[in-house]
Amino acid sequence: MTINKIIWVGCIDFSKATERSSALSPAANAWQINFIKALSNNSNSVYVFSHIPYSAWPKGPFIVRGSKNLDQDGVITIKNLFYINLPFVRDIYLALYTVMLICVYAIDSKFLFTYNYSYKCVVSGLFWNLLGKKWVSVFADGFVKFSAYKTLYLSYHSYNNSNNPNKIFFDSGIESYLDRVENPTIKNILYSGTISTWTGIYDFTKDFCNCSKCKNLVLDIYGKGDISPIKHLIDGKHVRFFGYVNYNTLLSAASSAYAFINPRPGSTPAELNNYPSKISFYLGFGKPILSTRTCNISPIYDKFILYYNSINEIPFILDLHQNSSFNHQEYSSFVKSNSWNNKVSNFLENEL
Repeated sequence: MTINKIIWVGCIDFSKATERSSALSPAANAWQINFIKALSNNSNSVYVFSHIPYSAWPKGPFIVRGSKNLDQDGVITIKNLFYINLPFVRDIYLALYTVMLICVYAIDSKFLFTYNYSYKCVVSGLFWNLLGKKWVSVFADGFVKFSAYKTLYLSYHSYNNSNNPNKIFFDSGIESYLDRVENPTIKNILYSGTISTWTGIYDFTKDFCNCSKCKNLVLDIYGKGDISPIKHLIDGKHVRFFGYVNYNTLLSAASSAYAFINPRPGSTPAELNNYPSKISFYLGFGKPILSTRTCNISPIYDKFILYYNSINEIPFILDLHQNSSFNHQEYSSFVKSNSWNNKVSNFLENEL
């Protein structure tokens, strides 16, 4: 199915704003960019209206300047809006400004996509409903409060527990990286993502350092957040911290990693309603993926994820995987069928 013009409303940027703004999630940013590129690859023209979120003034800047950025391929343009960064004022202003831009530039579009439930996304969606057009709401976390034509759920738990008759499960696409290092010299386990309590990296790092069976392994941590609770454990040898790095640097590190880790506890509603998109990123490299078993991850990944209950099991699980016969043909077929382009194309064809 080919759609000529699509509107996307969310918080997204191609510049270095993901590094400057603590409120802009690199994972959410990457997810949206990949989805939008797949829309564009399926012969659609996508208009993106966004803003860079910051903490309200005086903690954040009083004025956030607007910008217009192209993706690295020069295909997609993102218009980030200017706004005065005061509570309530910014929400009302951004909502009205977004609706005005939709009217000026893309009122003839057939579909509106919104990412999560910010004030501007909800107002834009309700405005689109009033026009009798189709609003597609992407539900990454939080709670569904308004009725869209279709709602995409990233979390398998949220999808299963939703009574929404228009729900669709769409966690993420997979991008394959063929230049991976097959037998890295260092047995390093790579973590990529937010550094916080709810992602599980604090407890995992502490347990990793206390695990005698893990002494021959190295933990590499990539991402942004508060490192202070585990700063004393970072010795540059057994635990290494690299912080937030650009995408190419992360790809290089992931290509040479021995294994990956997703240590999310999955014990609170906030965690269960949020899909750990790092799983889809890890899947692109064909390396062992260690993870806690949580109900926000779809069972379709069970063949390619090594679930653990205790950190003491990890060395044994990795050794067992190393000595097992990994079905590369099955893996390659799975990655190809679940690529961003294929999944978005199937969604456009079968759901809209």
